[in-house]
Amino acid sequence: MGCGDALTIGTGSPHHSAARISFIASLRWAGSSRSMKSTPSRWSVSCCTQRAESAGLEVLKPARPRDPEFLDRLRQIGPDCCAVTAYGALIPQAALDIPARGWVNLHFSLLPAWRGAAPVQHAIMHGDDITGATTFLIVPELDAGPVFGVVTEPVLPSDTAGDLLARLAVRLDVTELHRLGAGSHDHPGAAEPQLARVKPGAGPIRGELVRCDARQRP
Repeated sequence: MGCGDALTIGTGSPHHSAARISFIASLRWAGSSRSMKSTPSRWSVSCCTQRAESAGLEVLKPARPRDPEFLDRLRQIGPDCCAVTAYGALIPQAALDIPARGWVNLHFSLLPAWRGAAPVQHAIMHGDDITGATTFLIVPELDAGPVFGVVTEPVLPSDTAGDLLARLAVRLDVTELHRLGAGSHDHPGAAEPQLARVKPGAGPIRGELVRCDARQRP
């Protein structure tokens, strides 16, 4: 899930030793502004969706996750669970209700810190000493669902956002992702409610701030 832009993965039965991927979904355009306004010529095609197509997996590219055609196809596929990272749009309740075991999101912060867009950049900009990644059950409120698991990573003085994301991606190998998501498959009640929010939610990062550098922290 770390090789491209906005991405959703539908999985097959959790009773198998490994989840079976049944489809990939990506927004038609996942620009830096996270805007839904786009034209077909600007559709974003990540290396993840390219690899999925090469492997013969179905790739869905709805303009919005509430599109009736997308919801109808999702019901036809009938996934047990949908895994999400950096999707760039709120999942509507009509979609949340389709997979039997819900939607599990991978978010690059230690929730409830830095809910929303660009959490790694915000962690660096605001001088956090440690950050990480969280898997949680998606609920209608933004990045607020109960947590299945976390990994942590220190923010080094020399870190850029790219450095930190790269290290987190290495930490989040397949074994670790299975461990973080185990609650959704083996122990449905294992997810823990998030603590009260201790930091503000994250917001979009302006272009001049994209290259965040920990050496410029407050």
